[in-house]
Amino acid sequence: MEQTGIRKLWDILYPFVCILLCMMMSTMIGFMGFGLLTGLQGLNNEMVLVLFPWLSLVISLIASVLTMVILRKTLMLDQLKFGFNKKDWKPWQYAAAALTGTAAGHVWSSLIYVSGIAKIFTGYSDGASRAFSGQPIWLVVLSTVLAVPVAEELVFRWMIYRRAKHWYGRAAGLVISALLFGLYHANVVQFIYAAGFSILLTYLYEKSGNILAPVLAHAGANLWAVILDQFLPEYSTAPTLRFLAAEVLLAAIGTLGTVLPFRFASKEQ
Repeated sequence: MEQTGIRKLWDILYPFVCILLCMMMSTMIGFMGFGLLTGLQGLNNEMVLVLFPWLSLVISLIASVLTMVILRKTLMLDQLKFGFNKKDWKPWQYAAAALTGTAAGHVWSSLIYVSGIAKIFTGYSDGASRAFSGQPIWLVVLSTVLAVPVAEELVFRWMIYRRAKHWYGRAAGLVISALLFGLYHANVVQFIYAAGFSILLTYLYEKSGNILAPVLAHAGANLWAVILDQFLPEYSTAPTLRFLAAEVLLAAIGTLGTVLPFRFASKEQ
């Protein structure tokens, strides 16, 4: 039975709507629970996050888990529909994917910062400083490095990209998943960062045929951001040219590591 244009569009947008609703529900649960536990009433959300910045991490963690639980059956159905590409990557290739995402993610965010966009749209800088600074490191890692990358990659690469690719082709799938990934991050600076980073994550998914590759790259980028913020703040938003050059080199090495071994293995076969 041929699908209509509206049906195809909803098929692509459904996972996006789901993760948005999960974030909204988690935000409501987080602030309501905070009010009940602390007895503090009459504070607006901004004041609460200033006083208790860890709450944003808890909300992200709840939203990620909730998304995976709600979409579990849909994810399984998509797996039956699309299957695996079955490109047998080696462990070092997944490590190379993680290295690529770790280095390239910070290079891209540094270029955005240098462009001056972050100074125009200051909401991102304010939110980012609250997200990591002074937070329990275990909560930062659990939410930002573990739960969030898994949930977002399942939604935006495993579901949205593959569905859009199925209906409209690879290029359209790449653009649609990138735009929706950017929109999900809800401010101009993060839209630019997420949309650009999505291209790399989709590339890694296509090359590996396994969602593990973009998950590791995404987690690596987030972990590196946490490490820089916690231990090397001078390199977090304003790294030296030498530091950036080293990251570019690592990203290049990682990218080669995801390509060359597989090609050599293919020739041997």
